[in-house]
Amino acid sequence: RGLAVDRETAWICHLSYTHKVAVAYEGRKKVSRERLMTEYRGKRSLKPEERKKRLKPLNDLFSMAECCLIADVVQFFHDHEIPFCPKNAVVDILDAIGRTHISGDFHRLVAEEPKKYFEPRPYLKEVLLNLKDSGKRLIFVSNSPFWYVDAGMRYVIGDDWRDMWDATIVSAGKPRFYTENERPFRQIDQVTGRAQFTQVTQLDPKEVYAEGCLKQLTKCLQWNSVSLEVESDDDLQTQVTGGSSLASPNVLY
Repeated sequence: RGLAVDRETAWICHLSYTHKVAVAYEGRKKVSRERLMTEYRGKRSLKPEERKKRLKPLNDLFSMAECCLIADVVQFFHDHEIPFCPKNAVVDILDAIGRTHISGDFHRLVAEEPKKYFEPRPYLKEVLLNLKDSGKRLIFVSNSPFWYVDAGMRYVIGDDWRDMWDATIVSAGKPRFYTENERPFRQIDQVTGRAQFTQVTQLDPKEVYAEGCLKQLTKCLQWNSVSLEVESDDDLQTQVTGGSSLASPNVLY
């Protein structure tokens, strides 16, 4: 928590709870306190508007790739005495990672050789089965396309991974899955991976769906309104209350 990249200097910064830059690294080397004081006008803090514009938060696992690559590229430039513009370097690195992610190129590499990229989770299947046997309703929600999810889950859990979920949702488009109220679900052809045009009014555990939102999820599963802590596959936690209706504490999402 508290990590950010300074778009102006390409420094990887760690912010304190008061939003001051406590520590910064240029490449793999720690920035001196004197340079911090000079760069951030003595107080090592930025005004909220400037902080929002200048600092890009690195607050999830995806951001770790950005963080490491920025640090490595900057260190490479310094080691080989290559002149560079820090701002342009940050823009180019973030753009390269973004295009790789959106294009699906990296997903395809991982799906072709999951053993190389996925860490073993020997107890995950047992945990999920115990939850299912205890009466929990399990909902799988991922931003990734079905072919990628299927390759990973088959490797980690087994070919029968779909059997333990009450609903399987891919290409969810989080955070819009949480914030929008009128995104309908689309059924996915499990062979071609293409979205179908049929209107979805209920979720069949044997089928795969894309997009959608919490409101449509509760509607299609006919659940009642309660307060529930929601935990998704990428560790994002949201408190769902009032108008968003998820059935009971017996739902693991």
